[in-house]
Amino acid sequence: MNVINTATSARWIHTNDRPKPFQRLSSFVETVKTVCSHDGVRHWAKGSVSMIGRIKLSGRRERLGRHSAPGDRALPLLLVIVLVAACRPDMANQPKAKPLSESDFFSNQANARPIPPHTVERGDARENDAFYTGLTNGTYITQLPVKLTPELLERGRERFDTMCAECHDRTGSGNGMVVLRGFPRPPSYHVPRLRNAPIGHFFDVITNGYGVMYSYAARVEPEDRWAIAAYIRALQLSHNLNASELSSAERQKLETEK
Repeated sequence: MNVINTATSARWIHTNDRPKPFQRLSSFVETVKTVCSHDGVRHWAKGSVSMIGRIKLSGRRERLGRHSAPGDRALPLLLVIVLVAACRPDMANQPKAKPLSESDFFSNQANARPIPPHTVERGDARENDAFYTGLTNGTYITQLPVKLTPELLERGRERFDTMCAECHDRTGSGNGMVVLRGFPRPPSYHVPRLRNAPIGHFFDVITNGYGVMYSYAARVEPEDRWAIAAYIRALQLSHNLNASELSSAERQKLETEK
């Protein structure tokens, strides 16, 4: 058997074909520029030329070495140099100061600067203090700062059942499911102290928390806090309303629903 080596592959041909050494290959035969070594002699071909040699099938086969083109090793090195040169560490090494570090520039030696007066978060200007705090001049407001509508009460009921009922239960009596499992019981909304509390108090508690109750400011938007406060007031009225205060139509409807 004979082998035609074209550096990327070794093709076996039968000895009866009797190819000539260094013959020029046909156009349909894959060719390369490098011809491997055989019998310790390295051959370099610049055209479509193959080398024919005898290989012994018995014993240890001779290793076929391969030459690489002069630019094969230089090209990866060139790519590495280009990539490294393209990496500019200016953003990582830019001059900066950590907030709590010291500074020789400012008189108080602190890099962290106080927020300028009257600065507000972009898109979050709050001109109505009563709406966002439930307070006016440090005193709880007693009137709902938004229009009272059936839609507002329905929204308040939905938010109350979702965010508050697990502790306060759906009637506001303070016997929610987590309380039945050992959590501290909140006061009932129907005790005189909370029945007489201004509506701004409930908004403030939802915003800032109270006792073991944590703040819900990040969980409930201000509009929904007022909706919940309005619904709490509706629960208080429905729980403590005397039947004599209802109209005849309302009493008849109440009797029918029973």
